Amino acid sequence: MLGSHPLTRKGYEVFIGVPQRELLALFDGFTEIQENELPEKLIALVIREDGFDERFPAIAAKRAAAAKT
Repeated sequence: MLGSHPLTRKGYEVFIGVPQRELLALFDGFTEIQENELPEKLIALVIREDGFDERFPAIAAKRAAAAKT
């Protein structure tokens, strides 16, 4: 689970990742987007760290960018 930056109510978005597209139906209000549609700066809300950066390098770079600000 990732959040948009900055952590304010106005314009704040939450993003979830599911291992199978069918599981997205369990989360009301969430729609599928492509990885390249994620904001440039992301904040980790709930993440399993082991292997995350290697598996999702583009998202890891966006998290690093948010940490610098």
